Amino acid sequence: ALATNIAVLVSFSLLRKKLKYLGGRDFLITAIKSGVAAVLMGIVAYFIFFGIIGLVPSLGVGAMKKLIVLLFTVGASAIFYGIACYVLKVKEIEMLVEYGKTKLNRG
Repeated sequence: ALATNIAVLVSFSLLRKKLKYLGGRDFLITAIKSGVAAVLMGIVAYFIFFGIIGLVPSLGVGAMKKLIVLLFTVGASAIFYGIACYVLKVKEIEMLVEYGKTKLNRG
């Protein structure tokens, strides 16, 4: 997520030179919030992965153990990232949540 943020910032700055106005302030605020969420997610992922590897020796040995732990870590980290973006009030996540609410209320 952090590498994606950096790539988007570079692309945005190049595009802004061509089109002049793209709402840079809103974009910058969203990029900062997303970057903070990405850094927090990375920290959480690190502790989840190495915490589970150390705590669950009965999971097997070698690559299979690491694969299971990695899959769990990726899932938990993605959920954490979404929650962190929601807590930080990233507009796009709030829009997604509202869209989901309207779909659930309609059904």
